[in-house]
Amino acid sequence: MFMQRCVTLTGGSSATTGGAVGKLHRLHCLLSPSSIGYRGLASNAGPRVVVPSASLGRVQRSNGVISPGSSVAPWTQQGRLCSSGPGTDPLSYQYPVLAAAPLDEIPTPDFIDASTSFDTNITTLANGLVVASEDSAGMWSCINVIVGVGPRHEPLEIEGVSYFLDRLAFRSTTKYSHADIIARLQKLGGNFTCTSNRETMMYTGTVFHHDLDEAMELLAEVVLRPVMSEEEVQEQRDNIAWEHEEIIDRAEVFLPELLHLAAYGYKTLGMPHVVCNSAGRTAAEINAYRDRHYVPKSMAISGAGVDHDVLVSLSEKYFGHLGPADESKSEVVLPPTPTDVAVYTGGVRFYPMDSSPSNNALGVELTQIGLGFKGLSWADEDLYTYAVLQLLLGGGLSFSVGGPGKGVFTRMYSSILNLHPWVYLAQVMNLSYEDSGFFFFQGAAPPHHAQQLMDLFIREMEKLVTKPVPQLELERAQRQLMAHLLMNLESKPIVAEDIGRQVLAFQKRLSAEELMERIQAVTAKDIQRIANIMVQSPPAVAAYGDVSKLESFEYFDEAVEKIALKGRALNVHNVSPPGSLD
Repeated sequence: MFMQRCVTLTGGSSATTGGAVGKLHRLHCLLSPSSIGYRGLASNAGPRVVVPSASLGRVQRSNGVISPGSSVAPWTQQGRLCSSGPGTDPLSYQYPVLAAAPLDEIPTPDFIDASTSFDTNITTLANGLVVASEDSAGMWSCINVIVGVGPRHEPLEIEGVSYFLDRLAFRSTTKYSHADIIARLQKLGGNFTCTSNRETMMYTGTVFHHDLDEAMELLAEVVLRPVMSEEEVQEQRDNIAWEHEEIIDRAEVFLPELLHLAAYGYKTLGMPHVVCNSAGRTAAEINAYRDRHYVPKSMAISGAGVDHDVLVSLSEKYFGHLGPADESKSEVVLPPTPTDVAVYTGGVRFYPMDSSPSNNALGVELTQIGLGFKGLSWADEDLYTYAVLQLLLGGGLSFSVGGPGKGVFTRMYSSILNLHPWVYLAQVMNLSYEDSGFFFFQGAAPPHHAQQLMDLFIREMEKLVTKPVPQLELERAQRQLMAHLLMNLESKPIVAEDIGRQVLAFQKRLSAEELMERIQAVTAKDIQRIANIMVQSPPAVAAYGDVSKLESFEYFDEAVEKIALKGRALNVHNVSPPGSLD
């Protein structure tokens, strides 16, 4: 799950849930279906001139331009013309698209050859900071500063410090006031954000090429030299109370918080990403925490659509002086950073409410439910199998899943949403972290149907364990995943994020071809094997709203154990998983 702050031109900023809530987190963000933007065909088309069919008459074609003078066929590939005589179906009629005549004052564009490819270049500065980038066509660039720090690195005594660090991005620095920061953002006219998850913080700037120097200087100020005054911290403390009420109404944020707490306890990955304690942290604690973790060994700078030598030069100019942590100058002494490995335990977290949230168009009272299982870290080769399984199960909201490409063939739709009109939400999420992972079902239904929806999720797990996935269904999920990957390659912010996260994790970047090879290598036996592995551990169960109709944790634990026994009888869980990327 991601929380994202977007800087606005009015000087304010807001916390929104990044599309990454639905991301296949850590399968390198390229494989994230929810990060794909909607792209209509018209967005890629050139200028269009719509002419009534009666005015076409006789036209002639000269250098690709349709002009009056000669007759043409009722349908031409270049001109996209259709006859519109008597009896023509108006629904099938396609109006012509006429190319505009070339303009002398506009130079002929220098098109890129279809065989052109851009490699990912990686450089390590003298201080250990890694800089990675991939050039591409276009007039603008995206640059990221990624820091490997998040709630899982927080000592319990300063819980919530990462949340405050996120919320205080793009405020005042030692060089610029908050008003100055906003003025510079207005001048640049780009897109600047701070995004965080349980393990990383990411500061992003998207600008034209000629503004790269100024954008990098601004990011360096925001990342390395924020003031974080007590007044700014108090402002965020005041915001937390009302934000808590808003977050509860957003199941895509609050339910994963409960699920992580149930799965890992109050430590490592179970530490809250969204803080609900309005008391908060002090400015001294936040600054000391930043000083400890914002060091070269924990950071990476990445870029897309930028010349690598230029990015290295700017990184050296603004970040080359950065050295190891020096906590001797801090106003407070922080507890040691936890080094525990994230251990999945399973468990239950119910959050009863007198009135269930009604965050849907119909205002229907809903119980939000989740059923989770142990997943894998992003360094495990089976990550690709989990990603294919997530696409195979799919799902979504009841009012949106039926459209083209929105999962009409996924199991959540065909087996649950399509058959039970009372289901408001049924979807599957796959989140991977440094040393663990989390695979869970998320749903919403009226309180008296909540337990029935939980049983439907359990039934889907049983089907995965006991029956191999049909080849056609497997291939469809693989193709969807590869399509998501390739479509995300069109987005510079996503590519820049992918480069940064892979380099920070692996010190290298896998190409799209390598990723697709691993996706295509997934078999039906692999799907069945990982499903059996998941049910060998206790489930994580979470719900909020009216939870009075839900069974106890023992019920769910016994149901999963029965599935595990069936898997053992089939002996498919004994298949050895592939090795890690290392």
